[in-house]
Amino acid sequence: MSRRVHTLTPSQTLREAAQMLTKHDVSGAPVLDEDSKVLGFLTRTDLVEALARHGDVSSLRVEDAMCNEIVSVTPEASLEEALKTMVYEGVHRLVVLSREGEMVGILSGLDAFRALTQTER
Repeated sequence: MSRRVHTLTPSQTLREAAQMLTKHDVSGAPVLDEDSKVLGFLTRTDLVEALARHGDVSSLRVEDAMCNEIVSVTPEASLEEALKTMVYEGVHRLVVLSREGEMVGILSGLDAFRALTQTER
């Protein structure tokens, strides 16, 4: 799990979001409100789909293209539970939320793969 997570706000432009994702070489980022509550997730795929639908995305904001569905697990979830959730939901990453709903980190498919290969040694 990655605890140092790059995040976006709903009011950021899609250009700003694309620049942030590229700068930090991440394929997506959670979108947080002013109270750090997770509102959704924006991926590079979401950016491409927005471009395909709208052509000119200069006036679009993150909130216009983000996915509002948050697929998450708690920090106590087992690796098996997390992987099953990823497969069932068809996602490549999970938001890790505390029981109070605060974001603890992001678990990517690569994080899970690394954890599996470390436990098999």
